[in-house]
Amino acid sequence: MTLRTDGPISNRAGGPANLTMQWAAKAWASLNGAGTISLRGSKGISSVIDIGTGQYQFNFAAVLQGGLGNSTVATSNYHHVVLVTGDATQITFQNSNSSNSNVDSEAMSISVNGDLA
Repeated sequence: MTLRTDGPISNRAGGPANLTMQWAAKAWASLNGAGTISLRGSKGISSVIDIGTGQYQFNFAAVLQGGLGNSTVATSNYHHVVLVTGDATQITFQNSNSSNSNVDSEAMSISVNGDLA
């Protein structure tokens, strides 16, 4: 695959890159979790639920074959994020500060890798 700055991503033969290959990112989201939550951008996410302070459930637009693969999450301003639950249809994270109190995150980004069913 070649990454170009003047056009689309292409494969070695010059054709379009196949980004649906096994274990490529199948879902990603950038969330504003403070106050009324809102997605800044996403792909493969059908909805996000604000479960409570610092807890967010991301629902996948398509089922992941074999269950939840690998996920990565990053937040702003706080010390740690814990995976609460995850399966082939959703993933839930809890965002906490250094006192282990749940806190909303102004910026949370997730990426989920796996196979689509």
